Amino acid sequence: MNPAATVAAYFHAARALDAGALAACFAPEGEVRDPAAPGTVRGPLALKAFYGGIAGSFARLEIREEGVLTSGNFVAARFVGTATGASGRSAPFEGIDLFELDAQGRILRLTGFWDPAALLGSIA
Repeated sequence: MNPAATVAAYFHAARALDAGALAACFAPEGEVRDPAAPGTVRGPLALKAFYGGIAGSFARLEIREEGVLTSGNFVAARFVGTATGASGRSAPFEGIDLFELDAQGRILRLTGFWDPAALLGSIA
């Protein structure tokens, strides 16, 4: 298991706005708790739909992980970026993702901390 590689793959897929690649970072029973979700999102189809909805909000997403810290199968990653909406307006954003990985390095649980309402309101 290489936690840094999993986190790098996740953020690479986010930059590409690739919902399928984001969902593929997860174990089959993987789940997300994110302020952009109405509740816990579980399983490959639900994860792909969730990330597809988020990706559809952006024309472009520049996001990079900073300060990645690992402890066993747990990873905390601060992220910063700039999002551009279909309107052409851009806004900066930041947050923290907490990952729990399985023995194969796939994401079991991801908990996100960021303000989607502020970001989406800025780029609408």
